[in-house]
Amino acid sequence: VLSQILLGLEWENEQLRTDQMEQILDAIPTKEEADLLRPHAEPEAAAKLRDVEQMVLPLMEIRRGSARVKLICCARNASAQAETASGPLETLRAACAAINGSE
Repeated sequence: VLSQILLGLEWENEQLRTDQMEQILDAIPTKEEADLLRPHAEPEAAAKLRDVEQMVLPLMEIRRGSARVKLICCARNASAQAETASGPLETLRAACAAINGSE
């Protein structure tokens, strides 16, 4: 699921919360770590890895994984801020319409 969200930049996908996405930043392997994990991509070799390494293994295939996570978090935060601002803006529009409509 995580790989799909990151590869597709599915910022509107709600299977993972924003705080969980931010925590994933710590788990995404660096290029150097991915290079070390790459020889273990085959199922037989992956079985020899520790549990935590096996969970991180699919993330090594995602190019610019941390940048993708940051972009998704930024898009989610921008969307939330836009929703928060839309209420007061609607009130302001209604007030302006009332002023324009008065004589």
